[in-house]
Order: sequence, then structure tokens, then C-alpha cells
Amino acid sequence: MAKLHCLLIITLIHFRSAFRTMVSVGDRAALFNPGKGFIWRNGTLYRDRKPLEMKDVLQWIGDPEVNRPLEEPLLPHGVFSFLYKYKGFDLRNEDQLVTGIQELCAYLSVSTGEHGFRLLDKLKALSRVYGVIPGIGIFPVLEVEELGDGNLVLKSLYFKRLLNEMCAEAVRQGYEKMFADLALTNLITARNKVAAQIVAELIVLLATSGQKRKPWIALHTLASRVPELREILWGSKPCGVRNKRLRRAFEGVEKIMEKRTRLVQVYDNLEIRFPLLEASNPDTVIRLYHNGFHRKEKGGMAEDVEFVDEPERGMDD
Repeated sequence: MAKLHCLLIITLIHFRSAFRTMVSVGDRAALFNPGKGFIWRNGTLYRDRKPLEMKDVLQWIGDPEVNRPLEEPLLPHGVFSFLYKYKGFDLRNEDQLVTGIQELCAYLSVSTGEHGFRLLDKLKALSRVYGVIPGIGIFPVLEVEELGDGNLVLKSLYFKRLLNEMCAEAVRQGYEKMFADLALTNLITARNKVAAQIVAELIVLLATSGQKRKPWIALHTLASRVPELREILWGSKPCGVRNKRLRRAFEGVEKIMEKRTRLVQVYDNLEIRFPLLEASNPDTVIRLYHNGFHRKEKGGMAEDVEFVDEPERGMDD
């Protein structure tokens, strides 16, 4: 039995793009992953040694040629969840935590060793991804300092400032919850990363639909939030290739919902339905059906739960 922890997915309006490189209209935070030539120093982002203004970065964020997809698109959610839920650590008032790499691996449900997840390398890569909050600043998503003996410092000014902005917005708007706790941390390591991102967006859809039992979302809306899906719908590859990739992405969704989320434990008779998907028809609707909650959801975050973390085979998740 492996202990799987909750992966928090932001549901608060205006902040749902905070861990995405794709920005929804009206959102107040997003990620910028520009590649080489950019460096952050003392609170300022530079390109080829030239300091950049916020307006420059905001223009580039919307350009997929500059703002590239993340190698591990759900890892920022995982590290944020770890810090947010860490006992005795207040992310609203602190921006760095000393922890052990094994403790973090256990929380994120990732393997270690030569052929493992390479978590440390992927954490360090987040120092070259920048969190952008207009009017507040631009920050590395994560800075990592190795202390030896398997210990390290995790530092994120972005997570701290983001959480404070979210808390202030939640108070202004009277929202009780800022996150959905329906995903599990093993969602991060799903082999089908496009399907995993789709599932994260479906979680937001379900969590924000209230008592509606037939929530739906258009394919083009999903593509505006998942960069690889955008490339599938509007990329330059032949239509037949894009159709194959599109169907491949959605083939893994149902299995991921079952094995890497709490959705089937929370929603009664949950189903996902969609017609044959074609890249040439971005208006296709993906519908979710359920008969309400299995049990009344209580306030606060769900407890971490015990599941059998079975090894997956093939590429269907």
C-alpha cells in the first residue's frame, strides 16, 4: 500500500493559470518558460543582459514560440501542494523550507534512483521558469539549494506572493475554497502528460460546477489551457497525424481519472462522454455526467489516503 497525497488544483477565479504557460483571459498570474537568454537577478528578469519591463514579459507570455510548455506540467502544483500542506510551515509568511529529498519524493509519489523521476534535476529546472503576477513582480517558480546528506532548501517567492494574492481575492469575493483536492500526486507522473493536464482541467470544471450534474467543456477551451492540445488542434502537422494524437490524448483520460484522482470516490456514477474527436472540429463538446456526491463533502482539505499504487504498463495513461 502506498500513501498518495492530495495534489491541489487552483479553482479560484482569476488565478487558474497560475501554474500554466497558457493564460486565460482575465487571469492575474501565469508561468513564463522562455528558454535560453533570460536570467533573473535581484528581482529583475533580463534578456541578453537587458532588464525587462512587465509589459514586455506579458506580451511574450501569450506567444507559444517564446513561452514553451513545461517538461513536467504538473510539478509546480506538486511542489506548491507540498509547501502549502507542510506541517508547521506557513507559506503565506515564509518563502523557504528545509526538507529532505526523500520526504519530497514520498509526498509527490515519485521514484528515486538512476532510472527514477530525476526529481532534483526537474526541481532545479523550475528556477528557469518564472511566475508572473502583474503589478506585483516576476519571480523564479522555485529556487533549490542542496545542503548535503539528502537535505535541501526549497525557496519560492512566487508561491508566497501568489498565495497572498489569492487569499486577498478570496476574502474580497467571499469564496470559501481556493483549491480542489480531488487529484492525487501520482497524477504528476502519468505517462500521457496531455491526458493528465486534461484531467486537471476537468477537475476544475467539476469543482466549480456546483450541483450541476452534466457539466461540459468545448475542445477548443481545453486547447486554450493545454499547450500540447493547442498544437494538436492548430499545428502544422497533417490532419491525420493530429487526429491520431488527439484521440491518443483522450484515450488515457478515463483511466487517469480512476487511478490518479479521487473523482470516482467523490462523484456517484461519474462518466465522461464525447464523440469521435477530429482536429478539424474544435467545437466538439466533452461532457461529464454524475449522480451527485457519494457522500456530503466536508469543509477543508481531504485527508491523505491509502491506495495500492500499482505499476502502470503501456502508454495509455
